[in-house]
Amino acid sequence: MPRTERLALAAAATISLVLRGVAFFHYRFDSDEPQHLHVAWAWTAGLLPYRDVFDNHAPLFHIISAPLLALLGERAGILLWMRAAMLPLFAVVLVCTYRLGSRFDSRRVGLWALVLLSLFPPYFLKSLEYRNDNLWTALWMVAIVVATAGPPTPRRTFAVGLLVGTMLVVSIKTVGLALALAAAVVVTRRVTWKSAAAGAAGVVVLPISAAAFFAAAGAWTSSSTAISS
Repeated sequence: MPRTERLALAAAATISLVLRGVAFFHYRFDSDEPQHLHVAWAWTAGLLPYRDVFDNHAPLFHIISAPLLALLGERAGILLWMRAAMLPLFAVVLVCTYRLGSRFDSRRVGLWALVLLSLFPPYFLKSLEYRNDNLWTALWMVAIVVATAGPPTPRRTFAVGLLVGTMLVVSIKTVGLALALAAAVVVTRRVTWKSAAAGAAGVVVLPISAAAFFAAAGAWTSSSTAISS
């Protein structure tokens, strides 16, 4: 990479870092953020979503958030602290972007893809917010990195399926992309029946476990009364 290009890359990365630092403290809170926080708080208060508290999201993001919220406690700036927990997920997406760019083209392309994604306005702003989409996006990127790391062996497809199943417990929006992924597998015919079965087995592990937990806790009964969030 020429020296001028290295300087341009470093300048763009610095600008991205500075803008993120400023936006972290000054970008307005979206209405979804306190809603997610309320559901995470419900877990810390011993309430069960879908049974005691209304929620229209899948549960894993709030389950993971609850221990951090319990540790930090209720405070005026809690949403900023919860936003800080999104930074590692942002880093995961950038690292995966670099890995994919490097894998399919070159290290140079990977670096530029990383920096340009960090400055892409829609992602720049949404990745700041405390929302389940950040965990969902990070899991998708990891799944793509794993899927493209080598031949579609049963072990690899099971790992990808496990990641897709985890995403289903983070966001129901996974269904659309999972169907697209399945269609791509069918069209390309690169996966054997054994690998396809392993992938399907991986997909159902976490959703079935989560469904069984909530069913056992009585969250599926129509007589349950939920407090609106």
